[in-house]
Amino acid sequence: MDIHECERGNTWLEDPDSSNHYALIDIGDCFLEVCIQCENYPGFHVNTINDKSQEELAAHVNERYAGWYVRKCNLPGVTIVDGHVSAG
Repeated sequence: MDIHECERGNTWLEDPDSSNHYALIDIGDCFLEVCIQCENYPGFHVNTINDKSQEELAAHVNERYAGWYVRKCNLPGVTIVDGHVSAG
């Protein structure tokens, strides 16, 4: 499988209190969930998500990443208030 993706047209969040980043990338038949936690080892994780709807993914982002700065977000249902993810 060849994958060549970036944040363009996808979701990219940044934790305002650390150097952590989160990206959710739609690659067609599934999503790639990319987590970067620079202070940890291992600090880079990639997961495939192929069993959740966009609504379920948006609920996950709203709950898990509340307060994170939104650099880009094209996932319908993510609640954004003043440039940050809101729990709702």
